[in-house]
Amino acid sequence: MRFLIKFTAILLILFALAAAGLVLLVQQFDLNRIKPQIQQSVYDGSQIALAIDGDIEWVFDWRGMPSVSIQISDTRAYVGIPLDAVNDTDGPALGQPVSEQPVSEQPVFGQIDAFSFGVSLGELLRGKVNANGLAIDGLQLNLHKDAQGVTNWSKIGANTSSDQRAEKPNQAPQDESTGSSFSINTLVLEKLQLNNIEIQYRDDSNDSNQAITIESLTGENINLQANAFPISATLWLSADANSSQKVSIDIESRLSLMGLLNGDKDNNTTQQVSASDINALINLQAGSADESDAAEFTLTGNATYRLNDSAIVLDEVTLNSDISQLAITLNAVPVASSDASAKALELSGKVSLAIDNIQRQLNALGQSAIATADQQVLNNFSFNADIGGTVMTGSTAQSAGRSQVSLANIKARLDDTTVTGAASANIIGSAVPTISTNLILDTINLDRYLPAPSGSTGNAASGATVSSSANTESDRLPLDLLDHANVFATLAINDLTLNNYQLTDVNGGLEIEGGDLEQLKIDGQFYDAAISLKTSLQRSKLSTPVLRVEQTLEGLNIEKLIAASQPADAQTKLLSGTANTESRLTMYGDSATKWTRSLGGNTSFTLTDGIYHSDNIEYRVCQAVALARNTRLQTGWPTFTALDTLTANIQWQNGVGQLSQLNSGLPNITLDGRGIIDLPAARYVAYLDATITGAIADAEDTANSAAAQTTARANGDDNPLTADPACAINEKYNDIAWPIVCRGGLASNSRADDGCAIDKQAVNQLVRSAAKKEARRAIEKEVDKALGDKLDDGIKDLIKGGLEGLFK
Repeated sequence: MRFLIKFTAILLILFALAAAGLVLLVQQFDLNRIKPQIQQSVYDGSQIALAIDGDIEWVFDWRGMPSVSIQISDTRAYVGIPLDAVNDTDGPALGQPVSEQPVSEQPVFGQIDAFSFGVSLGELLRGKVNANGLAIDGLQLNLHKDAQGVTNWSKIGANTSSDQRAEKPNQAPQDESTGSSFSINTLVLEKLQLNNIEIQYRDDSNDSNQAITIESLTGENINLQANAFPISATLWLSADANSSQKVSIDIESRLSLMGLLNGDKDNNTTQQVSASDINALINLQAGSADESDAAEFTLTGNATYRLNDSAIVLDEVTLNSDISQLAITLNAVPVASSDASAKALELSGKVSLAIDNIQRQLNALGQSAIATADQQVLNNFSFNADIGGTVMTGSTAQSAGRSQVSLANIKARLDDTTVTGAASANIIGSAVPTISTNLILDTINLDRYLPAPSGSTGNAASGATVSSSANTESDRLPLDLLDHANVFATLAINDLTLNNYQLTDVNGGLEIEGGDLEQLKIDGQFYDAAISLKTSLQRSKLSTPVLRVEQTLEGLNIEKLIAASQPADAQTKLLSGTANTESRLTMYGDSATKWTRSLGGNTSFTLTDGIYHSDNIEYRVCQAVALARNTRLQTGWPTFTALDTLTANIQWQNGVGQLSQLNSGLPNITLDGRGIIDLPAARYVAYLDATITGAIADAEDTANSAAAQTTARANGDDNPLTADPACAINEKYNDIAWPIVCRGGLASNSRADDGCAIDKQAVNQLVRSAAKKEARRAIEKEVDKALGDKLDDGIKDLIKGGLEGLFK
């Protein structure tokens, strides 16, 4: 045992002496002598000019097996300038080309605080510098794209020609004794360690900033020969370095690099980056101090990007959270392009997306929830489609050309709605994209997804508009969405609900261009009617948007339409029958409220087989007759009015419609009238003149009327107008237009006094006029009887004219 201990001690002493001797030997080699070789090797391989301000030093690590590293500090990197310029602080005079300006005036591409790499001691003793480990602590990269789309890293990787190298007569010859065999092109690192890496990206073309902060990145057996090696990293993505809205990523993968520093990416050498077995944890923090607000995702799959031609392969790349999953498989393969300055990629693949709760997902992403009238919608969403098309890429927006991305075999579901069809997007440079669709929906209730409308109140009894106190800004429509894309779409919907109205078998066409709704055409079934609707909205060149609507309806079921306008628990009926309508309307503004209050135009209306459920107009006419005859009506009158035919014309102005040419036929009455429909106040009023065309009794007394009633009932006539003796009229009343007033609320805006009533004041005036007429007729009769043939007709007329003045 003592021998073993002594032997071990002797070995340790010998090892220490050997290590100390090696340290002394290594320290005799001044690393600063190889600065030019390091700079030249980096520049030859990447066209990056390094300014090494700090010393190059040996660093010895005695922990475990002794190791030695070379450390370089305070190093700056430049692109686009000659290597000789980095050591020429004076440089050419101002006014010369940028590439010839002093290095102190050049933008720094990158700056390294500390850079070290381990060295193979055996190779070092033979005069070669081969790195087996690399560590960088404190690196800043400044990436920039100008307004023309030119990047400051575009020259990285360009070879220096042999002619250019021959133009440097002062360049020292390279040999093994000076360490000139150091080459990044064949670099193999056993260990890579990066800490505190900050990358700033500025894009002047869209005035945007991005920042990437790598807290740590480690890799083993790093190489550029396409041999896969493991890598792991923790990094942050944000709008800028100081932003509180960040994305943190912890990633593990196997990375494969090929030909990245072998010169120009347009040469025949394949330059490619591949990541396999990706396993990443992604946290999105929206700036809240509470980390529980962050959305967490996992990313898996395989990806390859080829720098030569921008080819991309995504193999089963998935992004998962606890409520969503996105999966995509994509091949972007280069194809021939007619534009020499652009490259074309042909796309093929599949995409699927599933979200259990859209509102919750938006909140997790730091986005505002979508305001909907129904809080139970946006719960379930799924989407599947085949990807196709061609994407153009280029160094500038002008050379990007026309790209088209298409989605075929779309199968989507939103809550209870199923969508199938196809869609495509055309993109030309930075112009607004053009979207085309051909979609089929089975059923959708848009009212559930739109914001709840604001209310309004008013009184239209006298035809005056009463403005709502509601804030008209609350229902402003997002018309600025029209600016984001040009749209040419066809759409078929089996069952559509909008504004509580139901349409079926809808076929529509939509055209949006330049921020305007050029055309919206809808044909379908609307409460048993064939509907045709054509709409346009002009806003891009106007201070106030203008909405124009042309609409025709044939065979509309009025009862179903009115029922849809009322709350679900409403029991009142207003009108039923079959209607034909035609409208030409114009509205102004950016909200439904403004459209209602600005409505102008014309609507024509015809109703057949109609029933007015709110009152019995015949009963009201007979009330007027009974009032004139000072009698009382009997009971048993129906509570509704049967209308043979009703026609009307409505002239709209500021949301108020003037009813004119209102005509209708009843079995024994004709109606003529006028009225007002006040949409902002949701009220109507109609002034009717009713003329009795039947039930005229020759006898003037009640007994004869009662006899006529008995005869009518014996003949099976149950019409109260002919059967009720109080309604029987004689010659004295047969040409009177009896005044009736009907009023009520549209939808559910009803009142206790709604319905029809006689205008008693007008009836009394009619009675007085009729009485004077009857008195004049009686006197004229007596004059004829008394004078007989004693006077000629001219004198009789003169006497009658004098008597007529007594009844004015």
